[in-house]
Amino acid sequence: MDLGWEFLRMSRPSGPFFLAFWLAVALTGCGSSSNHFSISGPASVATDSCNPYVASQVDGSGTAVNTSVDAIVQPGLKSGQGGVYSDSSCTTIALLNLTMTAGTHSVTFYFKAPSSPGTTVLKAGFLISNEENYGNITVTVQ
Repeated sequence: MDLGWEFLRMSRPSGPFFLAFWLAVALTGCGSSSNHFSISGPASVATDSCNPYVASQVDGSGTAVNTSVDAIVQPGLKSGQGGVYSDSSCTTIALLNLTMTAGTHSVTFYFKAPSSPGTTVLKAGFLISNEENYGNITVTVQ
């Protein structure tokens, strides 16, 4: 879709909101890109455990796709309980501090399982992309 690029050429906006919009366009191609996230990690974990998960940007066929700019990746919970962290001891909350460096295609985050059994769905994607481009993984807490 060329409308987004035409808008950028004609209006030349600036400022932090423009930067966020530009990154969204660059990373997701205005929604026309088939790139999305895939999450890998354990499907079953113990209560109160800290577990690594890898969020990778892939194309429609599942092949890894490197990002062309540094981009913030936002992991989180789509449903269920637990916490998402940026360190292996599960002490630093992974709110906006995971960066996929230009030229790479993945980041690692950690899921701290709740103290009671259940099912949690984790999600991850670029901070400023459409939710449809986020990856999900269902985790059973036992």
